[in-house]
Formats: sequence, C-alpha cells, structure tokens
Amino acid sequence: MSDFPNRRIDGLLDRYLRSARDAGLAFDGDARFHAEMQMARRWLASMDDAMAAEGVGGEARERVLRTVIYGVPDPMEAMQRMAEHQRLTELVVRQSVTPEVRRLIMDGQ
Repeated sequence: MSDFPNRRIDGLLDRYLRSARDAGLAFDGDARFHAEMQMARRWLASMDDAMAAEGVGGEARERVLRTVIYGVPDPMEAMQRMAEHQRLTELVVRQSVTPEVRRLIMDGQ
C-alpha cells in the first residue's frame, strides 16, 4: 500500500467536500460522517493501489475513484442527524434540567 496520505485521494476528497451539497459542513459537524469519510479514504487508497498494481492507468483510476466517492457517505443523512441534535438540544435548554445535565447534553455526551 502506498504511503498515506495519498495525494490523489486527498485531492478527490477535498474536491468532493467543497462541491457536494452540505458535505463540507457534514464533515466538520457530524462525527459519523467524518468517520465514514476517513474510512472511505483508507478504502480508496487501497483501491488506488490495487488498480495501479493491475496496470490500470492514472486517468482510469481517477474516474473509478470519483465514481466511488460520489456514492457514499451521504451528507444529507449527516445534515438530518445534525438538525435532530440541534432540535433536541434546544428542547433540553427549554426544559427544567440541572446545569450538569444541560452541560452534558450541550457537549454532545
């Protein structure tokens, strides 16, 4: 496997996060989306290495990797989780809870 970071993968993922609707916000604001992107980065690097070992050219590898990147993970699911977290946080703030419980919820614990 190539040394990480893989510039090809990092470049493709960076373009995805900048261009896909809500992906950048989800990457920064949703822990699950962030973890899925990190896992995808490792898988994509392995795929890139495997294709290179099989003699697949750089342009073809990039087309395959782009196709995979734009398939998963779904930033809309992350946005829904973030909105639900915000809604629940606001609900708790409006309720009578102890400061300790309020702090734990606000910290996402």
